[in-house]
Amino acid sequence: MPFNKMSITDAKKLLIHVVFFDPALSRSNIEEVINKVERLYPESNSYDLEYWLGLALRNYNGWFIRGEERKVYLEKAINHLERAYTLSEGIIPNEYSQDKRHFTDYVDRNTIACEIGILLIKEAIVRDLEKGINYIKPVFESTKDYYPAFCTYAEAFYKLGDYLKAAEIAFESHRRATESLEFKDHIPTSPLSIAGKSLRAKVKECKKNGDIDFAISLLQKSVDMKIASNNDVKMLNKLKELKEQI
Repeated sequence: MPFNKMSITDAKKLLIHVVFFDPALSRSNIEEVINKVERLYPESNSYDLEYWLGLALRNYNGWFIRGEERKVYLEKAINHLERAYTLSEGIIPNEYSQDKRHFTDYVDRNTIACEIGILLIKEAIVRDLEKGINYIKPVFESTKDYYPAFCTYAEAFYKLGDYLKAAEIAFESHRRATESLEFKDHIPTSPLSIAGKSLRAKVKECKKNGDIDFAISLLQKSVDMKIASNNDVKMLNKLKELKEQI
């Protein structure tokens, strides 16, 4: 079908092929699809077209773009995803059931919010931690399920230096993953990895401030949760010995 006669439905189908990197598409093919969809629908009222266009730009950026030029593509991706989030209000649910969530016809608002939050937190060139947190926080607080984006949510607090909050979110994310129908048989390691490094960062802070008791309690928690490294165990024993000498 000629691009100048392409319907929103056909545009969406092409963008989905781009997002999942159809091997039949070259870089120039992908550029052509993205550019012509943007030209035909500069401000569409279709939340799903905006969503898939945002993801296509994000993926194209990750696959092919380097340096400062990345900012342009990431900003465009975020703009389209934010537009999708706004347009979807009252049209689609916040959360579909797990059996539907991975089908392209069932994009829910939680998924859109998480995609925006991930970009705002992970991508340094467009980073806005507070804004990213504000997108993922309502998802975290409104669902009992596990979303991989919750690891990014925890990382945001780690980057802000709120190590206890980061660890709290990470531990809760791990708990949810163990109970998730989708993840319980293959529990992701990222939540506990983030929890571990967050507790280590807080222990370092406690040692600097002379709060040995709290440092010991945090290290003991790492041991109890089976996330302590060998160095964590050595430090715990040293701090216990130091406390006995005081």
